[in-house]
Amino acid sequence: MTIDVESNSPLRRPPDDYAPAGSERWFTLTSGLDAGKKMFCFDTRVGTGPAEATVLFVHGNPECSYAYRHVRDALVDAGIPVRLVAADNIGFGLSDQATFEMVDMHHAANLAQLIEALDLRDVTLVIHDWGGPIGVGAFLDCLDRVTRLVVLNTTIFPIPRDGLTYENFPSRLAPWCRSPSYVPRAGWGGFAASVATAAPGTSLVKQTVDAFKDVARFLRHSIPPGTPSSGVQQSGVRRPE
Repeated sequence: MTIDVESNSPLRRPPDDYAPAGSERWFTLTSGLDAGKKMFCFDTRVGTGPAEATVLFVHGNPECSYAYRHVRDALVDAGIPVRLVAADNIGFGLSDQATFEMVDMHHAANLAQLIEALDLRDVTLVIHDWGGPIGVGAFLDCLDRVTRLVVLNTTIFPIPRDGLTYENFPSRLAPWCRSPSYVPRAGWGGFAASVATAAPGTSLVKQTVDAFKDVARFLRHSIPPGTPSSGVQQSGVRRPE
């Protein structure tokens, strides 16, 4: 099957089995930072009779919907009446390229628009890698649409409505959600490591100092593999056993 790529993705000749024949869809985001960009997805029904469930596959980073092709094909071959849906996040697969440093909350907001547009209900949510926080985050305002959760090697980051959120952690003055606007692209790895290991309640001054140290170490390529970041060492935060 040949897919006519309608986005600016550099992938112009996807594999013939990228999506089930005739199932490819293009969704234009209508709001948010990615308004106007196109997301690729496939949406197909298999088996006979009313669908017993809607299976939504959410991929991780760096992946695309094609990562689920073997599971998708197994469900098609099984003949169970289900609806199968998967999308490529912006910047991945056949969707439009990203134009800013995206984190999971941005992808979750985009996926939420697609979920509403396709009116997905009775969803079996299959998540892997970054697909965990993306998939779960997309359904926060419509939990009634999800019936089952299949977790594959992922971490579901807390995205609460209050308390510590992406809008006030590690601080309200420099929240995680604004970090792409003030962190240089080259130093992103060091900054992400510092924020991910920061202890709640740490002063902004200490957080800033730790972040600068981690970014500098990252830029110098002086962080040996397996070495805890300075944030872990200084804050006393313990990693899960």
